This record gives sequence, structure tokens and C-alpha cells, in this order.
Amino acid sequence: MPLTLVFPGLGADRPLRTDRLAALIPVPTPVRKGAVIARPPQEGDPATPTLLFKGTVDELVGPGVTATPGATPEGKILVAARDGYLGVRDDTLVVTPLYELFRDVDGQTGDLTVTGNVRIHGGVLAGRSVTVDGDLEILGLVEGARVKASGNLLLRGGIAGGGEGLGVAGRDLLASYAQQASLEAAGAIVLEGPAMNAHLTAGKKIVLQGRASS
Repeated sequence: MPLTLVFPGLGADRPLRTDRLAALIPVPTPVRKGAVIARPPQEGDPATPTLLFKGTVDELVGPGVTATPGATPEGKILVAARDGYLGVRDDTLVVTPLYELFRDVDGQTGDLTVTGNVRIHGGVLAGRSVTVDGDLEILGLVEGARVKASGNLLLRGGIAGGGEGLGVAGRDLLASYAQQASLEAAGAIVLEGPAMNAHLTAGKKIVLQGRASS
């Protein structure tokens, strides 16, 4: 029989019953140290996002999350061990000091607008946008999307825009490569790989470490 946990800190916009953590927490949610992340249901609970889980509570615990004893062995309560952002990584709950998204930005996450530094471990799919008031690092591929940072912009997986991709940095911009995309930076642009049919505009300098083609 599945284990039932409710997530009192999540808003009513989340699914009321699901067996997928990614559906409950598609993007990181701010939490404070000591905040209750999840607990067994209680009589009289209002409509609250609920996870139906086939494993044990301890299997859900990742970095930054602790399980405290409850009334029964499976009645444990999950608590944030530090201030940060509650997210999902490898089907566990994590609280990270940095806003970290361990998946692609896609139709489920929607477009992102975040204040603070952000690291995206996946890519950004075509048609999506990410706007950050701070530094932005994207480890996967940016595909025909618009990504903007008021600070530095690091495109570790490159950008292949199909003519629609745009990367804008308020400071410096680094990318592994750029193909059919536009890159703009108030500071420097550094491309570690080739620039192919890419439009580059920099306030200071452009460094092409790979081959460039118009």
C-alpha cells in the first residue's frame, strides 16, 4: 500500500494527489530552515498537495532535508535542514542554497523568472524563456529559447537556436558554441567552440576560441 505524505508548504496550484515528485515540485520553492516539507496526513487537513509513494520516507531524503521521528516508523516528518530552495533531484527531495533546477526548462516548468543566481542542470527547450536577476548557468543545450541574466551568463551546453535562440548578459557571456543564435553582452563574449551563423554583440570584446563561420 502506498505511503501518503502531504506537503503543507506548497500552494493549491499543485496536484492534490500524485505519485511523482516532479509533478509536485516542477521548479524549486523557497523554504526556511526548520520548515516542515512533508508529513503524514492529519484529520481535518485542508486540500493539500499529496504524494502517494511506494517506498519509505527515508528514500525521499536528499541533501538539505532531514527526517524526524513520528508516531509510527512510517510517520516521519520531512524538515528543511537549511534555508534555500526545495527541489527534486533523482527522485529525492533536496534543499539547495542556490536556485538549482535538476531538469530541463520545458512545458511543465513553464518560463522562469528568478531573482538570485541560478543553475539549470538540464537544457532550455524551444519556445521557453529564462530571465534571471543575477548570474545564470545552464549546463544543457539551449534550443531556440530566450535566456537573459543581469549578471554573467554561462551556456555550458551551447546554444543552437534555429534562428530563434537569444542569450543576453548584463556582464560577461560564455558559451561552448553558438549556432543560428544571437548573443549579446554588456561585457565580453567568449565562445569556447565554433560560432556558426551566429550574431554576436559585445560591449567590450569577443573571443572566438573555436572556428567561426558567417
